[in-house]
Amino acid sequence: AGAAELAPLASGADAHPAAHARAFMLERAGDAAAALAEADRAVALAHAAGAEFELGFYAANRARLQRKAGAAPSADTVPWGDPVTFEGNGHRYALIEVPLPFSDALKICEQRGGHLATVADAAENAFLYQTFGKHRLCWLGGTDAGTEGEWRWVTGEPWGYTNWAGNQPNGPDKDAGGEDFLNFGTSPDLREHGIEGRWAPGPRWGDDPIHGMVEDARSRHPAMLLMLTYAICEWEG
Repeated sequence: AGAAELAPLASGADAHPAAHARAFMLERAGDAAAALAEADRAVALAHAAGAEFELGFYAANRARLQRKAGAAPSADTVPWGDPVTFEGNGHRYALIEVPLPFSDALKICEQRGGHLATVADAAENAFLYQTFGKHRLCWLGGTDAGTEGEWRWVTGEPWGYTNWAGNQPNGPDKDAGGEDFLNFGTSPDLREHGIEGRWAPGPRWGDDPIHGMVEDARSRHPAMLLMLTYAICEWEG
């Protein structure tokens, strides 16, 4: 069945939830390509409407459908914020304005000729937090996915300055799932949506699993999940 036979098109405030529902219906009907396209549309509509809570669900569903279809994430299908320059080093930074798994964010930054943001000192950390992380969780380009406890930047530059929050990094070892990916920022308050507010490190650093999903949302909404971690890309030239 085609999308039009599965759920009606909608406009206004109903457009993004209708597109999200159509993606699930198309998936159940066995049309993986159309389901992914409709998931893309749901994300774009939610972003345009400023529906941040729904965007977290829709982005997680799109990432799930991408993995299922073997489709690579694309820098051309995500919305980007305007680049800003940090005078302390002359580097440019921009926000990918939808939540993503760390692995997808890494690839998308590289597709645009950059990399996930790395942090050399307290001034750069403060700039990135004030510019991007004050109202959202953001991936930074740090990981210990290679060897547990040995943190490195994705660029290979020296791992010098650190800004861990108390009791961080605290992820379990890889046999227990692992929390191998660096983020910071202020998480939105989700209590009005029936989900306990997520701990977030603010301007300090924490470690998270690759999907960056809220554990409570995974149990409450297993079909959709809730992804909240955005990403900051950096260009050095």
